[in-house]
Amino acid sequence: MGRLNDWYSHVSDILLSPDHEDVDFSGPLLLGHHLVKIIIFRAILRPFNNDSASVVRDDVRDAREVEACRFARSGAKACLTAATLFTMSMQGTWIHAFWPFCT
Repeated sequence: MGRLNDWYSHVSDILLSPDHEDVDFSGPLLLGHHLVKIIIFRAILRPFNNDSASVVRDDVRDAREVEACRFARSGAKACLTAATLFTMSMQGTWIHAFWPFCT
């Protein structure tokens, strides 16, 4: 995840320079970063939500597992918040990059 965040900070510095084009393809690329992080967190959280497929367990869960679940949920929430803020602040040139031939 650290490498993904490093890539995002490096690429966003390069791509967010103002160049006043009608279509800016950096928006979909940066949105893709948020999508990849959401997919990663879904994969991390899946084992915690898959209790029905596991072997019968005691009611008391391991403290490390509970802490790991809390940590993963906190990261997922931060990731979703960042993605929501990004989509709310999308520029018009980025939106045109999704459908460049429609005006």
